[in-house]
Amino acid sequence: MSGLELRPWVEVVSHDRHAKPALRRPVGRPARATTAWRGPGRLCKLPAGIAPIEAIFNRGPYPTAGGDSIVNATGWDAEEGYAVDWIPSQRLIADLSDLSHSLTIRSTGQSGHAFHRHYVDMADMWRMIQYHPMDWTAEQVHSDSEGTLALVPSAR
Repeated sequence: MSGLELRPWVEVVSHDRHAKPALRRPVGRPARATTAWRGPGRLCKLPAGIAPIEAIFNRGPYPTAGGDSIVNATGWDAEEGYAVDWIPSQRLIADLSDLSHSLTIRSTGQSGHAFHRHYVDMADMWRMIQYHPMDWTAEQVHSDSEGTLALVPSAR
């Protein structure tokens, strides 16, 4: 079998069996704004529902690409104009043989504080599918640190 051993539970089917009925099936109303389509849309802004709060926490929109069935995962609805409506908050490439070689990126930034300089500092790297090293060893953490926060209980 030319190197491919088929198991009893594997069914080999023709693409026509599945594709032709799907192509004949109506898909609903046509998508809006298809003439201006430049690929799947933008990083979603997470709506808080209250305008002053949205102005504080939301960033973007940022141009991005991707799809719901690929590694560069993003979600969008063609009937809604291709605006991205979900994204993964983090991507991680883990080297299980040596975790110190792992890579990661967050869709926003290192900080969760809206007024911190690291609040959205990874968004461009995330949308361009770039990564940074994920520090695992104490040496890596110390060499990449820009500061230390010490939480010391008050003396009573």
